[in-house]
Amino acid sequence: MKWCVIQPQNGGMALGYENIFNQLPEFILSNNKDRDIHYINYCNTVRNLNIPIIHINQNLSEFESNADKELFDKLNVDIDLVVYLPVCAGLSTLTNSFNSKYINRCSKNIKNQNMYEISEFVLP
Repeated sequence: MKWCVIQPQNGGMALGYENIFNQLPEFILSNNKDRDIHYINYCNTVRNLNIPIIHINQNLSEFESNADKELFDKLNVDIDLVVYLPVCAGLSTLTNSFNSKYINRCSKNIKNQNMYEISEFVLP
């Protein structure tokens, strides 16, 4: 099973998948250095695993550098599973109302766009 992690945040879900598959991800795609740094440091500094890190902008539309794009193209071959954890700030209120009067509590909330952006990136 070849798998990768997009937007690992603190890494709990990614660590769970490591245990399930008993193997490391092929690469980590980070779209927020501040949020993803804990998992990245834990893997590559504390555990000394040297998992490749690829940096992309927040909405997954542009790689940080040509080197990141080249590494992604090289490693993103035959990936069987993509693991990601959407930013969940808007999800807790998502089901409260779909009425446009309550735009902060519906799927159009800006906090929920991350979920759509990652899905569109993974499932083009």
